[in-house]
Amino acid sequence: MDAKRRTIFGVLITAGVVVALAIPAIVYAWSQYYARNTVFSPDGIALSGFNNGLNYNHVSWVPQQGPAIVMQSTLCDASYQCYPYTSSNAGVINDPRSISYGRGKCHEKADQIYQAFVYECVVDNEH
Repeated sequence: MDAKRRTIFGVLITAGVVVALAIPAIVYAWSQYYARNTVFSPDGIALSGFNNGLNYNHVSWVPQQGPAIVMQSTLCDASYQCYPYTSSNAGVINDPRSISYGRGKCHEKADQIYQAFVYECVVDNEH
């Protein structure tokens, strides 16, 4: 094999290795929107499906009317044992907690008076 062919062969092998290492990260990365562009009443909830390797739960919303609405986020395991809620009235929650198998939950706090327009509740394994 001459030098030019060895160089081309080396470049192709290197490119193949890079692609082979990148594919698992792409294939196994996922996210699930479990509420999107919907209205929550006080004590309203949404639950994601059960998934492996949850490590991020995101909620964003605005009040339908009135003062800031308190929303909450948590992750729950298969037996529905949940972390304590992360609460906010700022319009967004980025919850970086993780759980090996379970589901995400977003919730409008029960003592609220007004409804919230929820842009999204989403879990993923990418963060």
